Amino acid sequence: MQCLLIILAVAYYTLFERKVIGLFHLRVGPNKVSIVGIVQPLLDALKLFTKQNLVPLRANKFVYVLAPQIGLFLAFFV
Repeated sequence: MQCLLIILAVAYYTLFERKVIGLFHLRVGPNKVSIVGIVQPLLDALKLFTKQNLVPLRANKFVYVLAPQIGLFLAFFV
């Protein structure tokens, strides 16, 4: 339950950040998507969950998935 609340809090913090940045840059922010932009974090989550993870045909799937994780680990380790 707490994890869900944290995820929702981060989603709406991101919405707030996008609105403020939109005002600073004089651009239309996420408030034009729906009623005051309240649905925008839900649409962002839906987009994230529906994305496909594509792997090239001739690639070794294990190495293809593991290589970025090893790189990130080494960057943090240094």
